[in-house]
Amino acid sequence: MHPPMKLSRFVVSAVGEFSWRPPTWLQRAGPRRVGYGGAALVAAAALGIGGFLYYESLPKPLQVQVEVDPPELSRIERGELVVAPLHLDFAYPANQDESPAPLSAARLDLVGTVIEEGVELDPPMPGEWTFVTENRLTFEPEEDWPADRDYRVRLSADLFAPDIELSSHVVDFATPPFVAELLEASFYQHPEIVAERRVTASFGFSHAVARDDFEERLTLAMGEGLEEVPAAEGRELGFSIEYGPLDRTAHVHSDIVAVPEHENFVTVTVDEDLEPADGDGTFNEPLFAQVRVPDRESYFRVEQITASTVRDAEGDPIQTAMVSFTDQVNTEAFGGAVRAWLLPTDRRVDERTYSHYRWRSPGEATEEVLSQSEPLTLTVNPTERDAAMLQSVTFDAPPGRFVYLRVAPGLTSAGDFVLASGHDAIVRATGYPREAAIAQDGALLPLTGNRLLTFWARGVTAVRVDVQQLLPDTLNHLASQTYGDIRDPRFLGWAFDADNLAALTTRIVELNPAHPRDQVFATLDLDPFLDAGGVFFVQVQGWDPQRERTIGRADRRMALVTDLGLLVKTNADASQHVFVHSIATGEPVSGAEVQLLGKNGLPVLTATTDAEGHAALASANDFERDREPTVFVVRYRDDATFMPYRRDDRRLTWSGFNIGGEHTTEDDAERLRAALYTDRGLYRPGETARLFGIVREGDFESAPGAPIEMRITDARGNTALETRVALPDDGLLTWDFETRLESPTGTYRASVYLVHEDGGRQSLGDTSFRVEEYQPDRLRIRAAIVEQVADTRDEAPSLREVPRRAWLHPASHLARVTLHNLFGTPAQGRRVKGSVRLTPVSPNFAEHPGFVFTDPIRNLGTAPKAVTL
Repeated sequence: MHPPMKLSRFVVSAVGEFSWRPPTWLQRAGPRRVGYGGAALVAAAALGIGGFLYYESLPKPLQVQVEVDPPELSRIERGELVVAPLHLDFAYPANQDESPAPLSAARLDLVGTVIEEGVELDPPMPGEWTFVTENRLTFEPEEDWPADRDYRVRLSADLFAPDIELSSHVVDFATPPFVAELLEASFYQHPEIVAERRVTASFGFSHAVARDDFEERLTLAMGEGLEEVPAAEGRELGFSIEYGPLDRTAHVHSDIVAVPEHENFVTVTVDEDLEPADGDGTFNEPLFAQVRVPDRESYFRVEQITASTVRDAEGDPIQTAMVSFTDQVNTEAFGGAVRAWLLPTDRRVDERTYSHYRWRSPGEATEEVLSQSEPLTLTVNPTERDAAMLQSVTFDAPPGRFVYLRVAPGLTSAGDFVLASGHDAIVRATGYPREAAIAQDGALLPLTGNRLLTFWARGVTAVRVDVQQLLPDTLNHLASQTYGDIRDPRFLGWAFDADNLAALTTRIVELNPAHPRDQVFATLDLDPFLDAGGVFFVQVQGWDPQRERTIGRADRRMALVTDLGLLVKTNADASQHVFVHSIATGEPVSGAEVQLLGKNGLPVLTATTDAEGHAALASANDFERDREPTVFVVRYRDDATFMPYRRDDRRLTWSGFNIGGEHTTEDDAERLRAALYTDRGLYRPGETARLFGIVREGDFESAPGAPIEMRITDARGNTALETRVALPDDGLLTWDFETRLESPTGTYRASVYLVHEDGGRQSLGDTSFRVEEYQPDRLRIRAAIVEQVADTRDEAPSLREVPRRAWLHPASHLARVTLHNLFGTPAQGRRVKGSVRLTPVSPNFAEHPGFVFTDPIRNLGTAPKAVTL
C-alpha cells in the first residue's frame, strides 16, 4: 500500500471524513475566473504593503511634543496669595534614534514678550502668556485657579519657528482638587475668665471655602459616649466662625459650655460634598472629631512631676521639682497640698535588704516606708500670677537620693475643677554644679599694694590655679593672634594659645568643705609671681585631689600688673595722640617711651612723653606686611603697659555727642523714608494699639498726596490690617489697630509702603510691637544702707544714706529699698525680700594711702568664709 493512502486512512480514522460543495456563484463563475480574481487581489495587497513600507522608509520631520506642567496649589506668603503659574514645555521625544539639533521652538521675536494672539485658554481666565525661554510658554493668572476644573489650551502654529511641527496643537490639564482637613479640635478654657469654656475646632482648606456651604454642613452636637451623635439626637451647640486669610482656614468657637454632671462629648461634623468658593469639584468625604467635655472631677489632674537643678535670681543653684497641672491652681493652695519625703537608701523586702536601692514606682513606697522616711521641707516658688498651670517647689536633698512627692486630693483649680485623686511620684534629686570662677571682673592689678586674687568655688574641695606670665617681646603675637575682650582674649587658632607665649606656674588651693550648694571664697596672693609686673593669664578650675584631675568649667582672666594708665586718641588724619599717667597718683608720666610695634615685634613708630604725659605718633595706615601695626607698648623704668592697635573692644566712643543714624548721599534727597512707632509697644489681646508715622524725603521735605499703604502682619505672618491713604501735607500718619481676644500672641509688624502706578510697592519703614496674654511688671530697684541721724536731741531722727565705703555699726543702720515701675511710677504693694552677705577682707581706703586694715586674731592659713544673713 502506498504511503499517501496509509496517511489518508489514518486521518480519516482519527478525525473523520469531510465533504465540501462549492457555492453556486463559484460554480457559475468557473474555476478560471476565480483564479484570475484571486491573483489580482494578491497583487493589489502586495502593492499596498510595498507602498506603505516605502513611505515609512522616507525621512520625516521631527515633531515637537508639548509637555504640560499644571499649576500647583496657590500658597499664602506674608498674608498675600501667590498664584502658581501654568508652564508648557516644548521638547523632542526622548526615544529618538539620533540626537537632534538644539531646539528653539518659539519665534525669536516672541521670546520675553507678552503673547497677545495665538494661544487660547478654555474656559478663559485673565492673565498673561509669555515665552520666558524659547522652549517654555508660561501663563501668569491674575486670580487664583478654580479647584478641580478641566482646561484646554489651543496653540497656533504662528507662535513657533517655521521648521517646528508640534505633535499636537491642543493640550489638556486639570487644576488640583479641593481638599478639606480638620486640623484640631479641643476643649478650651479661658486663662483669665475661668467660667468661659468652649469647644474649638480648626479647619484647613486647599482653596477658599464657600462660607455659606461650610456653615450649613457644620454641626456641633453634645451627647454621652464616644459614638457619633446625630444632630437630631444630640443637643446642638451654637458657634461662631473666624476665617483666616483668603478663607483658607476656619476657626470654630462654640458657645459657652457649662460643666456637665457627667463627662460628655461634643461631636464636630462637616458633611460630605463640601464646596469651594470657586471650582467644579467638591470634597466628598465627611470630617469628624469628638472632644471630651469633662465633668468637675475628671478634668483637673497632675500631668507630670520632674526634678532639676536651676539657678535663682542670684545665680545660686537650687533643687527644684516642677509640677504640671491641666488647669491653673492657686499657688498658696498648692503649697498646702504638696508634701515630700526623703526615701531611705536601703529597702527591705521580706527577709532581704537591697542596699542603694533604686526606687522606681510610688507603689513601692508604702505608708510604712514613708513613716521611716525623712520629711523634706518644701518652699513653694512664687508665680507671676496668683494661679498657674506650672507650679514648682524647692528642696534640699543629697544628690542622687530619691524623693517621694505627693499632691493631696481635694485641691481645687482656678476653674473650679477638683483633683479627685491625689498624685504620687518619685523623683531623683539632681546634683549641684561643681564649679570655680574668679570673683574679680577687671583685668588690671596695681603694681604696689594688695594684689590678692579672689575666687569662689562650689561643690569642690580644692581649686587649681594656673598662672602664666607672658614672655618678654611677645606682646605683638598676643595682639595679632587674639580677638574678643582683652580681659579674656580668644586665640585665632587651636594650634597657638597662651602656652606658646607664657611660662606656667600651678598652685593647688584647698578649701574648707561646705554644703555643695554654697559658694566658698578663697584668695591667692599673687606677689610671688608679680615682682616685676607684666602680663599674666590666670585660670582657676575645680580640682579633685584624690583622682588628681580638674572638675567643671575653667574661668580665665588676663591680668596686667602695672602703674601706667594709657589712653590713645586717633585723629581724623589717622595720627595718634598717646597719653600716659600714673594709676596710683593720677599724675602725668614724663619720659615714658611709647612704641608702636609691627607684626614682627619691631617698633615702627617711637616717641617719648613730655611733661604732660603726651606723645604724638604719625599715621601708620600705609604700613603693610611685617610693619603692619599690632600693639602700643609704653615702658617707664621697670614698668610697662600695652594696648592693642585699634581694637574694637578698647574704643570708648566715636564722639562726645550722639551721632547715630543712617548714612545718606545726595541721591537720597528725594527718597521717601518713614519712621514708625507705637504708643506702648506691648498690648494684651482685645486692646487697641495706636500707631504713628512720620514720612519725609531725604531733605526732610514732605510729599503731600503720595499714595501710602499701611499694613500690619500678626505673629503668624497673616495680614491683620491693610489700608491705603494719601499722605497728608504734614507727612504725619496715625491709625488704630484693634486686637481681638482670640488674636494670636507674639510679635506683630507694622509696615508703610509707597504704592507705584504699576501696583508695585516700595518699603519706607516698619516697626514691631507685641501682643501677649500677660506680661509681668518690669521694675527698677535700688537698695542703700541708711542711718538714723538728728541735728538736735529733741528733733525726730531722719534717715541719711551712708557712703559706699565706710565703717558701719549694724545696730544703728537700716536697708532702704526703693522700687519703681519701668515708667517711673512708684511700685506699691510689692513684697521685698533681701539678704546681706558678709565676706572677710583686708580693706584699704584711698583716703589713707599705704594703710591696710587687718584682723589681728585672724588665722592667715585659713581661707575666709562668707556668711549670708
